[in-house]
Amino acid sequence: MKDAEVECEKRRALELQMHVVDLESQLSDSTLKFETLVTELEVSLLEKQTFLEAKVKDFDNHKVRYDMLVAEKDGVCGEVDNLKAEMRSRDIDFKQMEEQLNQLVSRQTGLVSESGTDKNTVEELDSFVSRWIITKPDTDSLCGSFRTNNKQVMVV
Repeated sequence: MKDAEVECEKRRALELQMHVVDLESQLSDSTLKFETLVTELEVSLLEKQTFLEAKVKDFDNHKVRYDMLVAEKDGVCGEVDNLKAEMRSRDIDFKQMEEQLNQLVSRQTGLVSESGTDKNTVEELDSFVSRWIITKPDTDSLCGSFRTNNKQVMVV
């Protein structure tokens, strides 16, 4: 029975060797698949990293552009504020000029009115002198007074 046991053990060893070869083949296949998967994942990771770096660069460029636009907007807002202040100042100047013009027009109206009154006074004086000369031709000087436009006028 010893031969039968040895035979059984040989078969068992042969089966185990075939099983080991089978397992080694499976391990080799699995290792190859694993290495292929690792390589694919590394390539995918590299692609995604490259893509992400490009997006970060785009983002940085957009941020720089945004910052420039914000600075430009701030400059424009400052200019607008300056222009508004200048407009308010000019509006004040225009109002002051308008008030001065109204005062000048009022003064001119008063002067025109006064000149008309003075003209009437001169005409009345001429008339008075003419009448005086006609009524008193022998007098060397004209003396007298009369009232015109609510003013007392003395002639000496």
